[in-house]
Amino acid sequence: MSESSPSPIKQIMIAAADLEQAEFERDRVALLYRDLVLQAFGAGEEPAALAEATGIPEAELLRISALVTPAGRGRETLPR
Repeated sequence: MSESSPSPIKQIMIAAADLEQAEFERDRVALLYRDLVLQAFGAGEEPAALAEATGIPEAELLRISALVTPAGRGRETLPR
C-alpha cells in the first residue's frame, strides 16, 4: 500500500510550523549572541577584537560599550 503525499493545505501547515520553529531558534541564538557580546565587554575585550569577531562595525560596538556600566552590565540590549 503506497502512502499518498499530504494535501497542499497540510503541506502549508507543516511549512508554517517549521518556519515558526526556525524563527524561535533564530531569536534564541540572537539573545545568546547579545549576551556573549555583553559578557565580552564585561571581561574587558577590546572593541576592535569584538568588531573582527562579530562583524559589527567598531563604531557601533563603541556605542554599545558606552551603555555597559559596572552597575548594569548585561542588562542592556544590542540593537537589532
